[in-house]
Amino acid sequence: MHLHVEHVAVAYGATPVLNNITFTLNPGDRAGIIGANGAGKSTLLKIIAGEITPDSGTVHMPQATIGYLPQEIAPSPGQTVQQMLDDALDHIHKLTAMLRELEAQMADPDADLEAIFARYDHATTAFERAGGYEADARVDAVMAGIGMAEVDRERTVGSLSGGERSRVGLAMLLVQSPDILLLDEPTNHLDASALAWLEDYLANYRGSVLLVSHDRVFLNHTANRIIEIDEHTRNSVLFTGNYDAYTTEKARRVETWRTDYCMTNLVFEEV
Repeated sequence: MHLHVEHVAVAYGATPVLNNITFTLNPGDRAGIIGANGAGKSTLLKIIAGEITPDSGTVHMPQATIGYLPQEIAPSPGQTVQQMLDDALDHIHKLTAMLRELEAQMADPDADLEAIFARYDHATTAFERAGGYEADARVDAVMAGIGMAEVDRERTVGSLSGGERSRVGLAMLLVQSPDILLLDEPTNHLDASALAWLEDYLANYRGSVLLVSHDRVFLNHTANRIIEIDEHTRNSVLFTGNYDAYTTEKARRVETWRTDYCMTNLVFEEV
């Protein structure tokens, strides 16, 4: 299990925003969050990302790394595109430095080789799992995929347009490859080619994805679960499948409710 949200609720003053939000996100799940404007979709992502503390409920993420893409990217002053991408690979750089240090220790005739080899094996496994060997190639592939291959990576992020900043922020997360991706309207600044690339990338993502999007076609191509936030109760309602599957099941549930409601009223009238 990567993520479990249980009975999360938050209100702004007397106005409830989220109420009893409960769901589990497992490896390979790609869940789309839908709901009316103002239904608390972005707020839910911020709670999971740790930017907002809920009034009640819990968020469990045992031993999972998380990456969060807000709708607006606020760059660090003077940070370049290359520095932003390097930050995404910081965990790989640290593992590389650890491996070089352990290799140097192996040359010491007085070293405890058994202990060093054990640490080396552990670090190597972590390096391979993080995709360390193909990290540089992954950066180039992601930047090309989102349509940013030609950008000067020595430019400051602050000098980019809002759309370019969002795409670089998305690239940073995809390069980082966390266990859980939280994406708030990731398609807003993508052209058709970049959108198609992202759809394919997320459909094959090894981790879990939780995304907010109004793009029904995008949800059809990427999501295998839908989490609807009801605009009246502010509860979460879970559906299996993509957006088309959601609309079909939603219509079935509404029809079942109408039938049960009519039957109940008919019984009362006969009595």
